[in-house]
Amino acid sequence: VDATYFKVRAEHRIGSKAMMVALAITDTGKREIVGFELYDNESKETWKLFLESLKERGLNDPKLITSDAHDGILYAISKVFPDTPWQRCQTHFSRNILSHAPSKFQKAIHAELTEMYNCKTITDARKKRDSIIAEYSDIASKAMECLDNGFEDAMTVMAIPECFRRY
Repeated sequence: VDATYFKVRAEHRIGSKAMMVALAITDTGKREIVGFELYDNESKETWKLFLESLKERGLNDPKLITSDAHDGILYAISKVFPDTPWQRCQTHFSRNILSHAPSKFQKAIHAELTEMYNCKTITDARKKRDSIIAEYSDIASKAMECLDNGFEDAMTVMAIPECFRRY
């Protein structure tokens, strides 16, 4: 799930609205948009309403929910799908890490992160994380702290079958 903002005209005014979107991966690996809706903002309540609407329309047992680390999304998941594991979006996570790294090292760190995400096991991914931190901690300490703190949330995907991890 994610949201993006659009300028919209409502009541003779132009303002921003959050368009929330849910993309699902079927058992056969096909991607489908299963819901989208406009809200005034991204809040705990609007995310809860959005996830409840998905549930009411038949989304009953998601195996994993992936999103950025927005507090509203995390709250809504805990209320609407409390037994569903949450996966921090690796793209958003990488952007968070790289925003704290010197620009001349960002491409190299990004390549290392991609290798980490593509590891076959969580043990291998943890080893890769440790080697990235060891290599860059002296020149990008805040970025490496971000990596260390968010790693487990970004690797929840290791608990699902490998054929679905790509998405």
